[in-house]
Order: sequence, then C-alpha cells, then structure tokens
Amino acid sequence: MAILDWENFERIHGRPEGARGAFENVCFELIRKENNLSNNVKKIRPHNGDHGIDICVNNIGIEPIKIYQCKYFRDSLGDSQKNQIRHSFSTIVSNEKFEVCSWTLMLPHDMSVEENGWWNIWKDKMNKNVPSIQISCICGQEIIQKLREYNLYEKYFTVSLPKIEKCVLVKENFESVIESYIKNYTSVLFLQEKDEPQIELRDLYIEIEYEIFLSDVDSLENANIGLIEYLNLFINYEGKASRNTLPVLFIEGHAGIGKTSFISKLAYEYRNNNVLSGWNLYIIRLRDLISEGGKINFLNPWQDFYHYLNIGSSFSEFMKEMNRSVLILEGFDELSMIDNIQN
Repeated sequence: MAILDWENFERIHGRPEGARGAFENVCFELIRKENNLSNNVKKIRPHNGDHGIDICVNNIGIEPIKIYQCKYFRDSLGDSQKNQIRHSFSTIVSNEKFEVCSWTLMLPHDMSVEENGWWNIWKDKMNKNVPSIQISCICGQEIIQKLREYNLYEKYFTVSLPKIEKCVLVKENFESVIESYIKNYTSVLFLQEKDEPQIELRDLYIEIEYEIFLSDVDSLENANIGLIEYLNLFINYEGKASRNTLPVLFIEGHAGIGKTSFISKLAYEYRNNNVLSGWNLYIIRLRDLISEGGKINFLNPWQDFYHYLNIGSSFSEFMKEMNRSVLILEGFDELSMIDNIQN
C-alpha cells in the first residue's frame, strides 16, 4: 500500500499556493483519465467567482453536469474548512445557469473519525434537501492509488533528473536535502502586510517534549534537556565506543507532533555551526530510496545508503565517513505501509 506524500508534494511544487494549483492539475488529469480523456472534462477559470466549480464533466447549460470541487486542505477540517465546503455546495445548488447531477469533493488528506462523522451527517442532510444531486468525496489514499493506477504519480510526486550530468546532481543530493530542510525552517508561513514582520517556522518553533523509555546509556536516562542537546550528548557519549553495535537513537511520535520540524531545526543549527561539532550530518528521506521502484534491504541497508548519498570513491571509504557522521533516516514509519520493503 502506498503512502500519501503530500509533504514532498509541497516541497516540489511550493507551499502553499504552488501546491494548491498543482493539486487542481492532479485532480483534472485524474478525472480526464477516468473519463477516457474526454474533452467534456473541463477546468473552470475563476471569473467573478467560479460558481462553485473547479472541474466539471459534460456541457454546461446543455445537459446535467458533474462537478468536482478541489479543496487543498492539508491537515484537518476545522470550522473554516467546513464552512468553505458548505459554501461551495450551496453556491452550485442556488445557481440557475446549469443543472447538476453530482458533486464530488476532493481532498489531499484522509479524514479522521470525527471528520468522517461530520461529513456523513452533512452529506445525509444535503441528500435529503437536494436528492437530485449525488454527493461523494475522494480523498487521501484513494487519490494516490488512482494516480498510481493511471501512471500519474511520478509526474507530480517525484523530481525527474535529466540524464546528462545526473551523476553530478546525485552527488550533490545530500547537500540539497539538507538545504530543503533549512528552507522549510526559514520559509514564510503566513503572509503579512508589507510593513509587518513575516512569520517563519523558526519564529514559532516549540521544543519537543520527550520521554526516554528505553536506553542503555544510564547517564542519559533522566536528562532534562532539549532534544537537540540530548542528541549531542548521545553521539558524544564515551561509552558507545566500547559497544559492538551501532548506536541508534529512535525518535517516535504521532503524525504532526514535530519530528520533521525537529530535523529542519537541527539542519539549520548544523549549518550555522551551533550543533554536532566535529561531526558530519547526512539526512536520508527513506521514501526517496524507493521513488523509482527500488527496494531497501533493511537487514543490510548500507549499500542502498551508499548509492543514494554517493560519498567516497568506494564503499569502504563511505563506511569510514560514516564513523564520524550522524545519519538521520526520516520516514521509517511511512515505509512500513509500502509493499516493496524487503524484510
């Protein structure tokens, strides 16, 4: 089963406006595929409002149309998002310029239990009020699955490197990955008036609260310090050299708790020489390793990491580099949902 990689989608297309426009293009191509590339599938250009239509199927004013409303709500359905959905539907119901036979909402994220409950209650109410319009929703995992079925996933969720100079670009990949996290940490989150300060993630970053639930480093079990400080202590712990296994720090947390933001802050502080003194930092987004249908052997993944990072003239040189490096693997939990993981 594939994952919804909307975070990577935003990195590729730009947040939030670029990703919002790209999402409409995703929906349009998907609907055209489902209608055998029919010319009856049209995107509606906003002009004095879009009359509640982003995409429609069939001919407006001549026959009943199918309407698709694309709402790029990334995280959740709050009161504002629900009001936008209600408004979009009421707009098409009250319009006398066309007849509607179906209305489909398209969202990038899967709904929670509470959101599904709200949606079903609202849809049931609208079905009773307007029985002539069939109401449905396509969201999250279903969109990703359909994109894969129609071979559209790669177009919007991966970055294609040109064959020429590809080896040079791949060699620089580990630097560009770090830069992407730094950009995430320093990008403007909210657009303000010109004379007001722009708000970035680093302005709002809150240190993650954490609890150590398993450690063989007794002196660090009760460390009451920030997570980055803990990481510094962990990698410089004197006792780790006597162990036969590679020291691993596993950071676990629910989606949205701030794991990616933590990595972004770490990359930013590393680039400014504030942390990991004497160490090299490498970040691997594990989903990138399988973007071209490859497989990761987690029993011995170092060859995969070597080819991905392309550091050193040989594998042995790469492993020597790793002896003085901090290697962050992001998205391990996401890969547990992907079919092509080995072991």
